Amino acid sequence: MVTISRSKGSQIILQDQSSDNANVTSVYRSISTRLNGRFTAIMALVLANIVFGTTFVATKPMLDRIPPLTIATGRFAFALLVLMPFLLRSGRRPNLGRTSALLGFVGVFLLYFSQNLGLEMTSATNGALIHGGIPVFTMLIAGPVLAERLNASRLTGVAISLLGVGAVILCGNGAKVNLSLAGDSLILLSAAAMAAYLVIGRKAFSGDDTLEIIAGGTCYGLLFLIPAVLQQHCSLLRSNATRTRYRRQSQSSATVHAVPNIPPARLALAGGRSESKSS
Repeated sequence: MVTISRSKGSQIILQDQSSDNANVTSVYRSISTRLNGRFTAIMALVLANIVFGTTFVATKPMLDRIPPLTIATGRFAFALLVLMPFLLRSGRRPNLGRTSALLGFVGVFLLYFSQNLGLEMTSATNGALIHGGIPVFTMLIAGPVLAERLNASRLTGVAISLLGVGAVILCGNGAKVNLSLAGDSLILLSAAAMAAYLVIGRKAFSGDDTLEIIAGGTCYGLLFLIPAVLQQHCSLLRSNATRTRYRRQSQSSATVHAVPNIPPARLALAGGRSESKSS
């Protein structure tokens, strides 16, 4: 009986040890999964910021040849062409709900409408500097919407990020900040729109239909942009027609005013020469 009890006790001890090892393994796996997921999310955000940061440098030279809203519309039309094959291959469709419409209006139309128009009136340096305040807008909006508290660590991180952006831009080689009230105000509005998009997306992108919502928001953004693009091109056509009419009038008036300044004897001499040549 004693040996049997010892063997049962040893079996119980081994079972307890194996269960403990299994618990430790599961906890380790869960922690590693969370860390890997957090690292992936952070790297994805860093990559998105790098790509988004290049828009000012890439868009500013294009504005000399292409209207601002045409650039924004072409950008998201191309993005939709890239997204749709992924959705159709998996048998999914764009989400055309209210949240997608709100994301499309804030994160596509309002953001790039104000950003591209603002870049026509201000510099890319100003645009990048103002967009460095997106974390501040995000915290201000996330407080009442997502009930996120503004603790000391977040405030410190925002302050450091703003100082870093200001140091990189203002201390760059030949970088100058030229204030433009209208352009800088539009860039400020685009920064607030980007912050609102991030806060709304914090809830919207928490499920499994993230790609559908992004595609739906892109569709709504294009629907909002297309009327603005048509209005822009109509105004450009009217302004070009007005300029052409003004040039013709100025040329004709210059010709009319130039004739009396020629002496009559010279006009008669020129007329006689032309008649002799014709004969």
